[in-house]
Amino acid sequence: MEPVGKPVSEAMRGQPEGHARSQRGGWFIRILIPLLFLAAMVGVVYGVVSYMEAHQPQPRKPTNVRSDPSGSTVRKIQPEDDLPLAPVEPDESTPVIPPIPDPISRPVPSPIAEPMPDPMPLTPTDPSSSPDTTPSPTISALQVLEQFLDAATLDERLPHMEGRTSREELEMSCLAKPLPEHTIEPAMQSDNTLENYTDFVFKVTYAKASAGKDSYDMLVRRRGDQAPKVVTDPFLDLYGGRLLAFANSPGENKHGTFQVLVSANSSCSDTTVPNHDKKITLKLIPSLTGKEIVSAYAGKASAIGDMLDNDQSGLRWGRAKPCTILLSWNIRDNPARPYLEASSIKALSWNP
Repeated sequence: MEPVGKPVSEAMRGQPEGHARSQRGGWFIRILIPLLFLAAMVGVVYGVVSYMEAHQPQPRKPTNVRSDPSGSTVRKIQPEDDLPLAPVEPDESTPVIPPIPDPISRPVPSPIAEPMPDPMPLTPTDPSSSPDTTPSPTISALQVLEQFLDAATLDERLPHMEGRTSREELEMSCLAKPLPEHTIEPAMQSDNTLENYTDFVFKVTYAKASAGKDSYDMLVRRRGDQAPKVVTDPFLDLYGGRLLAFANSPGENKHGTFQVLVSANSSCSDTTVPNHDKKITLKLIPSLTGKEIVSAYAGKASAIGDMLDNDQSGLRWGRAKPCTILLSWNIRDNPARPYLEASSIKALSWNP
């Protein structure tokens, strides 16, 4: 009896039975492997997607939302809404663009009102308080001299003068009454740093009652920062007539000290003076260009003669110099011909 089933081929008959079973299972494996690979890929994709979703930041829900009767909703922002969101890990495949910062609103400072200047004073200020209007020392000295000369009484002159003359003598002098019209020429200035004073010598010219004019040097002295003042002793000796009065009244043992200008001559041309060939002449003048008031004499070998021969003394031949000089009347040499003798020069300056 022939077995039921399909006939076995001749090739299959000769092979063992196990080999036949392996051929039957090969098609199953070929189907299973792709399925497993596909399942693995699906798992990988699912894992990646799940990981991305798990790390993606979730949008925050509004915490306070109220309904408007019109149907719209208005969000009320709470302080916690201002907190920054959680940082998102940047995707390296996408270029990062930095956010544009919002403009910061800063308060504009209000302008500061500048103080109003003080109103100008209605009354004029004192010009002497301004350094720009302060006169120079020379101008100050000139102003004081003008006030002194323009004064009509002694009391008006006293604040502008200094000297050694007593009040009683001043009241009998030319300073107790108005002085003639005059002109003033610019001063010569000299500084004494040792005693801290400055001298200003002005040339004052007066019109004489008769024809002509007389000029006199007048000294104005400024001591330190004090106001300048007129030195009156030389003025009284020269203009006031004290020197001339002494020269017109010879007398034994009569002497006096005067502040004058001295111009020395190395000889004596007046032959009536005893021993004139051994004497020098000192012309006593009121100014550098003034006329001689009187002449005094001294021996060539005297202290005054030695001073004139010494170049370092400050007294020169033929050059007028303000001096304080001691004069006396010489009656010893010839009582019939007394002469005015210069006993000594006490100072090469005018000192009150």
